[in-house]
Amino acid sequence: MYLILILFHILSATIWTGGHLILFFRIYLPAYKTGNPEAVITFEKAYEPLGMGSLAILILTGLLLVYINLPDLSLWLSGVAPASNTLIVKLCLLILTALTALNARLRIIPHLSAENLGTMGVHIAIVTFLSVAFVITGVMHRYGTLFSFF
Repeated sequence: MYLILILFHILSATIWTGGHLILFFRIYLPAYKTGNPEAVITFEKAYEPLGMGSLAILILTGLLLVYINLPDLSLWLSGVAPASNTLIVKLCLLILTALTALNARLRIIPHLSAENLGTMGVHIAIVTFLSVAFVITGVMHRYGTLFSFF
């Protein structure tokens, strides 16, 4: 069961993070250069069901993986175990992601135009950065701190 959860977690992380990297580098940057937001709007409409589905799977599998590694729920936010530290960081990243995405969804996307394309780009960059931070946090949980790689 553990390996299946890991597999779905990694596949979902690939979709979530890869989708945002594509959105930023291949869709947004060219759209910003031309001042035409249509490609961003088209991508958002096509990607959102897949991206949000993968995020839901990430949250579910992440919680199940924490439960397997740390079955005592009272320790989840204690910071005394590696699984609780990872959970705390990922919850912070999730809250920041949700707030950024919600702001974009409610305030920018409905009125996306050449004039506010730069603001949309800031939001895309933040969510992309946070999604990469999610991946780095997962790798650090599995393999130790980033400094142990060197």
